[in-house]
Amino acid sequence: MRTEWWKRGTIFWRRNVVSIIPFLFLSLAAGLVTYWFEYSSIGYRARTLDLSLLDRCLIAGRAFWFQLGNLFWPSNLMFVYPRWEINAAVWWQYLFPLALLVLLGVLCGLRRWSRAPLAGVLIYILLLLPSLGFLNIYFFIYSFVADHWQYLACMGIITPCASGIVLLAGRLKHWQAWLEPGTILLSGGVLFLLTWQQSRMYTDIETLYRATIARNPACWMAQVNLGNILYQANRIPEAMDLFNQAMRIKPAVAHYSLGNALVQKQRTLEAIDEYKRALAIDPDEAETHNNLGNALLLRGRTPEAIHEYEQALRLNPAYAKAHNNLGNALVQIGRASEAIDHYKKALRIHPNSVDAHNNLAAALAQMGQLSEAIQQLKTALRINPNYIEARNNLTKLQELQKSTPAKIDGKR
Repeated sequence: MRTEWWKRGTIFWRRNVVSIIPFLFLSLAAGLVTYWFEYSSIGYRARTLDLSLLDRCLIAGRAFWFQLGNLFWPSNLMFVYPRWEINAAVWWQYLFPLALLVLLGVLCGLRRWSRAPLAGVLIYILLLLPSLGFLNIYFFIYSFVADHWQYLACMGIITPCASGIVLLAGRLKHWQAWLEPGTILLSGGVLFLLTWQQSRMYTDIETLYRATIARNPACWMAQVNLGNILYQANRIPEAMDLFNQAMRIKPAVAHYSLGNALVQKQRTLEAIDEYKRALAIDPDEAETHNNLGNALLLRGRTPEAIHEYEQALRLNPAYAKAHNNLGNALVQIGRASEAIDHYKKALRIHPNSVDAHNNLAAALAQMGQLSEAIQQLKTALRINPNYIEARNNLTKLQELQKSTPAKIDGKR
Protein backbone atom coordinates (compact mmCIF):
# COMPACT_ATOMS: atom_id res chain seq x y z
CA MET A 1 0.00 0.00 0.00
CA ARG A 2 2.78 2.41 0.84
CA THR A 3 4.45 1.70 -2.49
CA GLU A 4 1.18 2.58 -4.25
CA TRP A 5 1.00 5.82 -2.32
CA TRP A 6 4.65 6.40 -3.15
CA LYS A 7 3.96 6.03 -6.90
CA ARG A 8 0.50 7.59 -7.24
CA GLY A 9 -0.08 9.72 -4.17
CA THR A 10 -3.28 7.90 -3.21
CA ILE A 11 -4.49 4.46 -2.17
CA PHE A 12 -7.41 2.74 -3.90
CA TRP A 13 -9.38 0.40 -1.66
CA ARG A 14 -10.27 -2.27 -4.22
CA ARG A 15 -7.03 -2.31 -6.16
CA ASN A 16 -4.52 -1.67 -3.38
CA VAL A 17 -6.11 -2.96 -0.18
CA VAL A 18 -8.44 -5.83 -1.08
CA SER A 19 -5.80 -7.49 -3.26
CA ILE A 20 -3.34 -7.84 -0.38
CA ILE A 21 -5.79 -8.97 2.33
CA PRO A 22 -4.86 -12.69 1.88
CA PHE A 23 -1.20 -11.84 2.33
CA LEU A 24 -1.99 -9.77 5.42
CA PHE A 25 -3.78 -12.76 6.95
CA LEU A 26 -0.86 -15.04 6.10
CA SER A 27 1.54 -12.56 7.67
CA LEU A 28 -0.66 -12.28 10.74
CA ALA A 29 -0.81 -16.07 11.08
CA ALA A 30 2.97 -16.39 10.76
CA GLY A 31 3.45 -13.59 13.27
CA LEU A 32 1.09 -15.23 15.77
CA VAL A 33 2.94 -18.53 15.43
CA THR A 34 6.23 -16.76 16.13
CA TYR A 35 4.72 -14.93 19.09
CA TRP A 36 3.29 -18.18 20.48
CA PHE A 37 6.68 -19.86 20.10
CA GLU A 38 8.41 -16.97 21.89
CA TYR A 39 5.80 -16.94 24.62
CA SER A 40 5.29 -20.63 25.33
CA SER A 41 8.45 -22.39 24.22
CA ILE A 42 11.45 -20.18 24.89
CA GLY A 43 10.08 -16.90 26.12
CA TYR A 44 9.66 -17.45 29.86
CA ARG A 45 12.47 -15.04 30.67
CA ALA A 46 11.39 -12.61 27.97
CA ARG A 47 7.90 -12.47 29.48
CA THR A 48 9.47 -11.21 32.69
CA LEU A 49 11.25 -8.24 31.06
CA ASP A 50 10.49 -5.27 33.26
CA LEU A 51 10.15 -2.50 30.67
CA SER A 52 7.72 0.38 30.85
CA LEU A 53 6.09 1.91 27.78
CA LEU A 54 8.50 4.84 28.06
CA ASP A 55 11.45 2.44 28.17
CA ARG A 56 10.17 0.71 25.06
CA CYS A 57 9.85 4.04 23.22
CA LEU A 58 13.46 4.85 24.12
CA ILE A 59 14.55 1.44 22.84
CA ALA A 60 12.58 1.88 19.61
CA GLY A 61 14.13 5.24 18.78
CA ARG A 62 17.64 4.06 19.54
CA ALA A 63 17.19 0.77 17.68
CA PHE A 64 15.97 2.61 14.56
CA TRP A 65 19.10 4.76 14.36
CA PHE A 66 21.39 1.87 15.29
CA GLN A 67 20.02 -0.37 12.55
CA LEU A 68 20.04 2.46 10.01
CA GLY A 69 23.65 3.27 10.91
CA ASN A 70 24.71 -0.34 10.43
CA LEU A 71 22.93 -0.42 7.09
CA PHE A 72 24.88 2.56 5.74
CA TRP A 73 28.14 1.81 7.57
CA PRO A 74 28.41 -1.97 8.21
CA SER A 75 31.50 -1.84 10.38
CA ASN A 76 32.26 -3.84 13.54
CA LEU A 77 29.22 -6.07 13.10
CA MET A 78 28.58 -8.56 15.90
CA PHE A 79 26.62 -11.71 16.55
CA VAL A 80 25.46 -10.16 19.85
CA TYR A 81 25.71 -6.41 20.41
CA PRO A 82 26.10 -4.86 23.87
CA ARG A 83 22.79 -4.59 25.69
CA TRP A 84 21.92 -0.97 26.40
CA GLU A 85 21.10 0.22 29.89
CA ILE A 86 17.74 1.92 29.39
CA ASN A 87 17.15 4.68 31.92
CA ALA A 88 14.30 7.16 31.52
CA ALA A 89 16.12 9.55 33.88
CA VAL A 90 19.01 10.02 31.42
CA TRP A 91 18.21 12.97 29.15
CA TRP A 92 20.29 12.03 26.11
CA GLN A 93 18.39 8.75 25.61
CA TYR A 94 15.38 10.84 24.54
CA LEU A 95 17.38 12.25 21.62
CA PHE A 96 16.94 9.07 19.57
CA PRO A 97 13.12 8.96 19.45
CA LEU A 98 12.98 12.77 19.15
CA ALA A 99 15.37 12.67 16.19
CA LEU A 100 13.17 10.03 14.56
CA LEU A 101 10.12 12.27 14.96
CA VAL A 102 12.06 15.19 13.46
CA LEU A 103 13.10 13.02 10.52
CA LEU A 104 9.51 11.98 9.85
CA GLY A 105 8.41 15.61 10.08
CA VAL A 106 11.04 16.71 7.57
CA LEU A 107 10.14 13.90 5.17
CA CYS A 108 6.45 14.81 5.45
CA GLY A 109 7.38 18.35 4.47
CA LEU A 110 9.35 17.09 1.48
CA ARG A 111 6.62 14.78 0.18
CA ARG A 112 5.45 17.42 -2.34
CA TRP A 113 8.88 17.21 -3.89
CA SER A 114 9.10 13.41 -3.58
CA ARG A 115 7.17 10.84 -1.59
CA ALA A 116 9.87 8.20 -1.99
CA PRO A 117 11.99 9.06 1.11
CA LEU A 118 8.95 9.14 3.42
CA ALA A 119 7.52 5.92 1.96
CA GLY A 120 10.89 4.18 2.27
CA VAL A 121 11.36 5.17 5.91
CA LEU A 122 7.77 4.19 6.77
CA ILE A 123 8.27 0.78 5.15
CA TYR A 124 11.54 0.41 7.07
CA ILE A 125 9.84 1.25 10.38
CA LEU A 126 6.86 -0.98 9.68
CA LEU A 127 9.02 -4.02 8.92
CA LEU A 128 11.27 -3.31 11.91
CA LEU A 129 8.32 -2.71 14.23
CA PRO A 130 8.09 -6.23 15.76
CA SER A 131 11.72 -5.96 16.89
CA LEU A 132 11.72 -2.33 18.07
CA GLY A 133 10.97 -3.19 21.68
CA PHE A 134 7.19 -3.01 21.91
CA LEU A 135 6.92 -6.83 22.03
CA ASN A 136 8.92 -9.06 24.34
CA ILE A 137 11.49 -11.07 22.40
CA TYR A 138 13.65 -13.71 24.03
CA PHE A 139 16.81 -12.24 22.48
CA PHE A 140 16.23 -9.01 24.44
CA ILE A 141 17.82 -10.83 27.37
CA TYR A 142 21.10 -10.50 25.46
CA SER A 143 20.64 -7.39 23.29
CA PHE A 144 17.96 -5.05 21.98
CA VAL A 145 19.28 -5.19 18.40
CA ALA A 146 20.40 -7.83 15.91
CA ASP A 147 21.51 -7.55 12.30
CA HIS A 148 19.10 -10.16 10.94
CA TRP A 149 16.09 -8.23 12.20
CA GLN A 150 16.51 -5.73 9.37
CA TYR A 151 17.13 -8.16 6.51
CA LEU A 152 13.61 -7.60 5.17
CA ALA A 153 13.21 -4.03 6.41
CA CYS A 154 16.33 -2.72 4.68
CA MET A 155 14.63 -2.85 1.27
CA GLY A 156 12.61 0.17 2.40
CA ILE A 157 15.87 2.16 2.48
CA ILE A 158 17.86 0.47 -0.27
CA THR A 159 15.12 0.76 -2.92
CA PRO A 160 14.67 4.57 -2.81
CA CYS A 161 18.44 5.03 -2.51
CA ALA A 162 19.04 2.90 -5.60
CA SER A 163 16.28 4.76 -7.43
CA GLY A 164 17.89 8.04 -6.45
CA ILE A 165 21.22 6.95 -7.90
CA VAL A 166 19.53 5.98 -11.19
CA LEU A 167 17.71 9.33 -11.37
CA LEU A 168 20.91 11.20 -10.56
CA ALA A 169 22.76 9.33 -13.29
CA GLY A 170 20.02 10.25 -15.77
CA ARG A 171 20.47 13.94 -15.00
CA LEU A 172 24.24 13.83 -15.17
CA LYS A 173 24.32 12.78 -18.80
CA HIS A 174 28.04 13.42 -19.19
CA TRP A 175 28.73 11.02 -16.31
CA GLN A 176 25.94 8.51 -16.97
CA ALA A 177 28.08 6.13 -19.00
CA TRP A 178 30.24 5.25 -16.03
CA LEU A 179 28.25 6.44 -12.98
CA GLU A 180 25.79 3.51 -12.86
CA PRO A 181 28.26 0.68 -13.60
CA GLY A 182 30.87 2.38 -11.42
CA THR A 183 28.48 2.57 -8.48
CA ILE A 184 27.50 -1.08 -8.95
CA LEU A 185 31.12 -2.25 -9.14
CA LEU A 186 32.28 -0.13 -6.22
CA SER A 187 29.42 -0.98 -3.89
CA GLY A 188 29.43 -4.63 -4.96
CA GLY A 189 33.18 -4.90 -4.40
CA VAL A 190 33.04 -3.27 -0.98
CA LEU A 191 30.11 -5.43 0.11
CA PHE A 192 31.88 -8.55 -1.19
CA LEU A 193 34.95 -7.80 0.92
CA LEU A 194 32.87 -6.99 4.00
CA THR A 195 30.83 -10.18 3.58
CA TRP A 196 33.95 -12.29 3.14
CA GLN A 197 35.50 -10.74 6.23
CA GLN A 198 32.33 -11.20 8.29
CA SER A 199 31.77 -14.79 7.14
CA ARG A 200 35.03 -15.93 8.75
CA MET A 201 33.42 -15.30 12.13
CA TYR A 202 30.93 -18.10 11.37
CA THR A 203 33.53 -20.80 10.58
CA ASP A 204 32.35 -22.85 13.56
CA ILE A 205 30.58 -22.29 16.86
CA GLU A 206 33.77 -21.83 18.88
CA THR A 207 35.08 -19.22 16.43
CA LEU A 208 31.74 -17.41 16.56
CA TYR A 209 31.68 -17.20 20.35
CA ARG A 210 35.34 -16.15 20.55
CA ALA A 211 34.76 -13.39 17.98
CA THR A 212 31.66 -12.26 19.88
CA ILE A 213 33.56 -12.07 23.18
CA ALA A 214 36.42 -10.18 21.50
CA ARG A 215 34.01 -7.56 20.12
CA ASN A 216 31.60 -7.56 23.06
CA PRO A 217 33.45 -8.55 26.26
CA ALA A 218 30.23 -8.17 28.28
CA CYS A 219 28.42 -10.89 26.31
CA TRP A 220 27.83 -13.40 29.09
CA MET A 221 25.80 -15.61 26.75
CA ALA A 222 28.85 -16.25 24.56
CA GLN A 223 31.01 -16.76 27.64
CA VAL A 224 28.81 -19.43 29.22
CA ASN A 225 28.08 -21.18 25.90
CA LEU A 226 31.76 -21.32 24.98
CA GLY A 227 32.50 -22.41 28.54
CA ASN A 228 30.09 -25.33 28.12
CA ILE A 229 31.70 -26.34 24.82
CA LEU A 230 35.22 -26.26 26.26
CA TYR A 231 34.16 -28.06 29.43
CA GLN A 232 32.70 -30.95 27.44
CA ALA A 233 35.95 -31.05 25.44
CA ASN A 234 37.87 -31.44 28.75
CA ARG A 235 39.49 -28.04 28.32
CA ILE A 236 38.61 -27.34 31.94
CA PRO A 237 40.94 -24.39 32.77
CA GLU A 238 39.76 -22.41 29.72
CA ALA A 239 36.14 -23.24 30.49
CA MET A 240 36.42 -22.19 34.13
CA ASP A 241 38.03 -18.91 33.11
CA LEU A 242 35.02 -18.16 30.90
CA PHE A 243 32.55 -19.15 33.62
CA ASN A 244 34.39 -16.86 36.04
CA GLN A 245 34.18 -13.99 33.55
CA ALA A 246 30.45 -14.57 33.19
CA MET A 247 30.02 -14.70 36.97
CA ARG A 248 31.20 -11.10 37.20
CA ILE A 249 28.43 -10.06 34.79
CA LYS A 250 25.59 -12.56 35.28
CA PRO A 251 26.48 -14.72 38.30
CA ALA A 252 23.19 -16.63 38.48
CA VAL A 253 23.36 -17.62 34.80
CA ALA A 254 27.03 -18.60 35.09
CA HIS A 255 26.41 -20.86 38.10
CA TYR A 256 23.41 -22.39 36.31
CA SER A 257 25.42 -23.06 33.14
CA LEU A 258 28.30 -24.55 35.12
CA GLY A 259 25.78 -26.80 36.85
CA ASN A 260 24.55 -28.01 33.45
CA ALA A 261 28.11 -28.73 32.35
CA LEU A 262 28.81 -30.69 35.55
CA VAL A 263 25.67 -32.81 35.08
CA GLN A 264 26.84 -33.78 31.59
CA LYS A 265 30.07 -34.98 33.20
CA GLN A 266 28.06 -37.00 35.79
CA ARG A 267 29.35 -34.73 38.58
CA THR A 268 25.88 -34.28 40.02
CA LEU A 269 26.86 -33.39 43.60
CA GLU A 270 28.91 -30.43 42.37
CA ALA A 271 26.13 -29.53 39.95
CA ILE A 272 23.62 -29.41 42.80
CA ASP A 273 25.87 -26.94 44.62
CA GLU A 274 26.10 -24.73 41.52
CA TYR A 275 22.33 -24.75 41.01
CA LYS A 276 21.81 -23.80 44.64
CA ARG A 277 24.28 -20.92 44.28
CA ALA A 278 22.35 -19.74 41.23
CA LEU A 279 19.06 -19.89 43.13
CA ALA A 280 20.54 -18.01 46.06
CA ILE A 281 21.11 -15.12 43.63
CA ASP A 282 17.95 -15.53 41.53
CA PRO A 283 15.35 -17.70 43.29
CA ASP A 284 12.69 -16.99 40.64
CA GLU A 285 14.34 -18.82 37.74
CA ALA A 286 12.15 -21.78 36.79
CA GLU A 287 14.77 -23.51 34.63
CA THR A 288 17.25 -23.60 37.50
CA HIS A 289 14.68 -25.19 39.82
CA ASN A 290 13.88 -27.75 37.11
CA ASN A 291 17.51 -28.68 36.47
CA LEU A 292 18.24 -28.84 40.20
CA GLY A 293 15.32 -31.25 40.42
CA ASN A 294 16.87 -33.37 37.66
CA ALA A 295 20.21 -33.51 39.48
CA LEU A 296 18.53 -34.41 42.77
CA LEU A 297 16.55 -37.14 41.02
CA LEU A 298 19.78 -38.60 39.65
CA ARG A 299 21.08 -38.78 43.23
CA GLY A 300 17.94 -40.58 44.39
CA ARG A 301 16.73 -37.60 46.41
CA THR A 302 13.22 -37.82 45.01
CA PRO A 303 11.25 -35.77 47.60
CA GLU A 304 13.68 -32.86 47.18
CA ALA A 305 13.43 -33.18 43.40
CA ILE A 306 9.64 -33.05 43.58
CA HIS A 307 9.87 -29.86 45.62
CA GLU A 308 12.10 -28.23 42.98
CA TYR A 309 9.80 -29.23 40.12
CA GLU A 310 6.85 -27.80 42.02
CA GLN A 311 8.77 -24.54 42.50
CA ALA A 312 9.51 -24.41 38.77
CA LEU A 313 5.82 -24.86 37.98
CA ARG A 314 4.83 -22.24 40.53
CA LEU A 315 7.01 -19.77 38.64
CA ASN A 316 6.02 -20.98 35.16
CA PRO A 317 2.84 -23.12 35.04
CA ALA A 318 3.29 -23.60 31.27
CA TYR A 319 6.70 -25.26 31.71
CA ALA A 320 6.11 -28.56 29.90
CA LYS A 321 9.48 -30.10 30.80
CA ALA A 322 8.88 -29.50 34.50
CA HIS A 323 5.47 -31.19 34.26
CA ASN A 324 7.08 -34.17 32.54
CA ASN A 325 9.92 -34.36 35.05
CA LEU A 326 7.57 -34.04 38.01
CA GLY A 327 5.55 -36.89 36.54
CA ASN A 328 8.69 -39.04 36.40
CA ALA A 329 9.49 -38.28 40.03
CA LEU A 330 5.95 -39.05 41.18
CA VAL A 331 6.01 -42.41 39.38
CA GLN A 332 9.15 -43.33 41.29
CA ILE A 333 7.35 -43.00 44.63
CA GLY A 334 4.21 -44.80 43.51
CA ARG A 335 2.01 -41.77 42.78
CA ALA A 336 1.24 -42.73 39.18
CA SER A 337 -2.25 -41.19 39.14
CA GLU A 338 -0.80 -37.76 39.98
CA ALA A 339 1.97 -38.30 37.44
CA ILE A 340 -0.63 -38.94 34.73
CA ASP A 341 -2.14 -35.50 35.38
CA HIS A 342 1.24 -33.82 34.91
CA TYR A 343 2.07 -35.77 31.76
CA LYS A 344 -1.27 -34.71 30.30
CA LYS A 345 -0.56 -31.08 31.20
CA ALA A 346 2.81 -31.35 29.48
CA LEU A 347 1.11 -32.70 26.36
CA ARG A 348 -1.49 -29.94 26.37
CA ILE A 349 1.41 -27.49 26.18
CA HIS A 350 3.54 -29.54 23.76
CA PRO A 351 1.40 -32.20 22.03
CA ASN A 352 4.39 -33.50 20.05
CA SER A 353 6.57 -34.34 23.06
CA VAL A 354 7.41 -37.99 22.44
CA ASP A 355 8.98 -38.31 25.89
CA ALA A 356 5.77 -37.17 27.55
CA HIS A 357 3.72 -39.62 25.46
CA ASN A 358 6.10 -42.45 26.35
CA ASN A 359 6.13 -41.56 30.05
CA LEU A 360 2.35 -41.19 30.13
CA ALA A 361 2.08 -44.64 28.58
CA ALA A 362 4.27 -46.11 31.33
CA ALA A 363 2.15 -44.48 34.05
CA LEU A 364 -1.09 -45.63 32.43
CA ALA A 365 0.26 -49.17 32.17
CA GLN A 366 1.18 -49.06 35.84
CA MET A 367 -2.45 -48.15 36.57
CA GLY A 368 -3.62 -51.07 34.42
CA GLN A 369 -4.91 -48.90 31.56
CA LEU A 370 -3.17 -50.81 28.77
CA SER A 371 -5.34 -49.67 25.86
CA GLU A 372 -4.74 -46.01 26.64
CA ALA A 373 -1.04 -46.69 27.19
CA ILE A 374 -0.75 -48.42 23.82
CA GLN A 375 -2.49 -45.49 22.15
CA GLN A 376 0.02 -43.06 23.68
CA LEU A 377 2.93 -45.12 22.39
CA LYS A 378 1.41 -45.26 18.91
CA THR A 379 1.06 -41.49 18.99
CA ALA A 380 4.71 -41.14 20.01
CA LEU A 381 5.75 -43.36 17.10
CA ARG A 382 3.64 -41.39 14.64
CA ILE A 383 5.57 -38.31 15.73
CA ASN A 384 8.94 -40.06 15.73
CA PRO A 385 8.98 -43.48 14.02
CA ASN A 386 12.62 -43.95 15.12
CA TYR A 387 11.85 -43.71 18.85
CA ILE A 388 13.26 -47.11 19.87
CA GLU A 389 12.22 -46.97 23.52
CA ALA A 390 8.59 -46.31 22.61
CA ARG A 391 8.64 -49.11 20.03
CA ASN A 392 10.04 -51.58 22.56
CA ASN A 393 7.49 -50.51 25.16
CA LEU A 394 4.69 -50.87 22.62
CA THR A 395 5.75 -54.43 21.81
CA LYS A 396 5.84 -55.37 25.49
CA LEU A 397 2.44 -53.86 26.24
CA GLN A 398 0.80 -55.46 23.21
CA GLU A 399 2.12 -58.86 24.29
CA LEU A 400 0.92 -58.23 27.83
CA GLN A 401 -2.51 -57.19 26.62
CA LYS A 402 -2.86 -60.36 24.55
CA SER A 403 -1.84 -62.59 27.44
CA THR A 404 -4.00 -61.06 30.19
CA PRO A 405 -6.94 -59.15 28.63
CA ALA A 406 -9.52 -60.06 31.25
CA LYS A 407 -7.31 -59.18 34.18
CA ILE A 408 -6.41 -55.84 32.69
CA ASP A 409 -10.01 -55.01 31.85
CA GLY A 410 -10.94 -55.86 35.42
CA LYS A 411 -8.46 -53.32 36.75
CA ARG A 412 -9.94 -50.70 34.52
